[in-house]
Amino acid sequence: MKKFYILALSLFFFFSLLFYIESFGLEKGTHAYLNRKIIEQNKISLNTYINSALGFLNGVEEIINGKEVIVWFQEAGRQEDEPAYTRSFNHFHDPLQPWDLAGFNKIFKSSLVWAQDQGMVGSLLGGDWSWKRARDSFYKGLTSLDKASREKHFSDAFRALGQIMHLIQDASVPAHVRNDPHIYIDLFGRKIGKYHYESWVQDNLAKINLSPASFDKSIFTFTPDSLAPIPIANLFDTNQYDGTNLGITTGSMIGITEYTNANFFSEGTVFKNYPHPTYLDTNYFSIDWKNPEVIDGEDGKQDRRIYIKKLEGERLASLSYISYDCIQKGSYESCPLVLDGKVYEEYASKLIPRAVSYSAGLLDYFFRGKLQVTSIPIFYKNRLLYLRVKIKNLTPNETLRDGVFTLTYSFRPKDGNPNGSQDIWEQDSSPSGTLVEGEEVVIDFFLFSPIPRESYASAKFTLAFKGTLGKEVGAVIGKSLSLGEIKFEEEWDNGFTGNHRWVIQGLTF
Repeated sequence: MKKFYILALSLFFFFSLLFYIESFGLEKGTHAYLNRKIIEQNKISLNTYINSALGFLNGVEEIINGKEVIVWFQEAGRQEDEPAYTRSFNHFHDPLQPWDLAGFNKIFKSSLVWAQDQGMVGSLLGGDWSWKRARDSFYKGLTSLDKASREKHFSDAFRALGQIMHLIQDASVPAHVRNDPHIYIDLFGRKIGKYHYESWVQDNLAKINLSPASFDKSIFTFTPDSLAPIPIANLFDTNQYDGTNLGITTGSMIGITEYTNANFFSEGTVFKNYPHPTYLDTNYFSIDWKNPEVIDGEDGKQDRRIYIKKLEGERLASLSYISYDCIQKGSYESCPLVLDGKVYEEYASKLIPRAVSYSAGLLDYFFRGKLQVTSIPIFYKNRLLYLRVKIKNLTPNETLRDGVFTLTYSFRPKDGNPNGSQDIWEQDSSPSGTLVEGEEVVIDFFLFSPIPRESYASAKFTLAFKGTLGKEVGAVIGKSLSLGEIKFEEEWDNGFTGNHRWVIQGLTF
């Protein structure tokens, strides 16, 4: 009997824990919706990069590995919470704690650290979909020697980026930055209480403003903690807010967890556990308790509510339905404070635009590397032997160093299958050296399988850099190349003993 009791209790605890974790973060549908909208908002710049770096003429609508690029991002919004009840433990970051203790209950990984490198833990909980995985997959996509592998790696890179966007969006949820899971689902999956921020957002997505908030790219110049050295850490936490300097948290160069923690309540931390918001940050001591605000209730009827508001007028909390009786008796301090639909609406109007702009900032940082490439093809006896390539670093204010340039190319041999299954793939690499912005280097890439004249039209070239860019170790830049228009002339090739020379036009990209 005792063993049965222990087993039953264990099962009860396990299933309770499952529903408990399900309450973490924005709903899966919300993340998918936000990811798609963010890609659509940044479609022009993303299309430009994807076309330039990968040669995908359709940009975010390009179908790779069976799906459009935009769909890979959209579905990634859901996948960061899958498998259910596991990854969500690592979606918390308290900006007032050291980063090694900033995760949920000071036990699990901070979402900031989780975003950078998930390692073996991630592999056991649905896969490593970190920044490191995104960079590695993107590089493999640029340098793999067959079309299927390239597409698979590119889709993995887009999925990883989409799942990191999910983490940024969760950092706009007060519960995620105030160590407050706040159970709202019981053992049978029933919601406890009428309101909850995450479910309110899911139910009201159509009316939430998705225009991005002000975002300053200079945030990436801050030096992060060594525990998470990649500068995307600053999107989460810049280590500027310490609980005493509230004013700094509303600017455009502050981590999203710092902004959310300092300016909003979670359901379980109203006026407790954190330095701000405090009573002095609000109208609490000047409230007209005898004259509640009349609002339209969720049931369609009018309600009378007292709202705790920021000094700027934004709602922060509400006295609950039963509070009016307490007020009539003068028991203000015992009145329960809750977050209702009106509060959530004002929270979302500030928090969601931050989530949108910081997610877009993540994409902008990933694709920020810019190269100008000028190639001079060298021929011998009607075969392309090597490319003399001039590479200029055009990345604003960042130095490229300690890396490798790799040129990957493919071409269809004579009578090769038009579906590309018989295409020949090769590559050559060279150290990058150090290139400050505007500086250039000339590298000769040897083609181990020379390209015959009849295969020129099918030839495709991709230049990839992997190394350090600015403060990011392991950065990756891609550049898709075309040799331009070829004209055949009856002239001697300069310096070679062949019979003809090919004249190339349009070589700068």
